[in-house]
Parts: sequence; structure tokens; C-alpha cells
Amino acid sequence: MGPFKHTVDDGLDVRKAAFECMYTLLDSCLEGLDVLQFLDHVEEGLKDHYDIRMLTFLMLARLVSLCPAAVLQRLDRLVEPLKATCTTKVLKHTHTHTVFTPIWRSGPPLV
Repeated sequence: MGPFKHTVDDGLDVRKAAFECMYTLLDSCLEGLDVLQFLDHVEEGLKDHYDIRMLTFLMLARLVSLCPAAVLQRLDRLVEPLKATCTTKVLKHTHTHTVFTPIWRSGPPLV
């Protein structure tokens, strides 16, 4: 049909579930974790799919408050993936008006 490529990531759901479990471990049993090894996986998550990156941002924010010394030890390795995410160009969503139109027409203005 054309020169289009569609990539299918069969392991995405499993990886998302694994990172959600990792986030839960931060609340339930942080004292039993090797935080530096945990940060290795967080670093890999920062280079993964968008949904996994969002989970790792949450984990990283939580880790900064729970064990800042460990995060500081790995800061040099975390900066580049964070910088790459911050400098990624966001595509303009062309159908924004279709999302807001039904909400606006559903009732009288609030102001």
C-alpha cells in the first residue's frame, strides 16, 4: 500500500506491568531493594517507550525524595536520557478542535 512502516512492540504491555510493579516496590519494600541496581533499570526505562518513560519519571521523582544519595551517585548516567526526552520535538496534534467542540457545545458557557 505504500512505503509506510508499522512497528509492533509485543513486549510493551509486559514491560509496562514490570515498571508498574517497580513503582509499587518503592512504596512497599524500599528497604529490601538494592537501590543502585534499581536505578540501572530506571535508566533503561528512560530510553524506552513513552508510557514507560512516564512511569520512570514518577519513580525517579520518588527516589529523589526517598534516597537522594543513591540518585546523586547515578546522576551523570541519568542526565542524558532526561535531556533527550526534554529536547524531543512534540508533534502538533491536528484534531484538537474535534475534542473540544463537543464539550463546548454540551452546555452554556461557565463564565
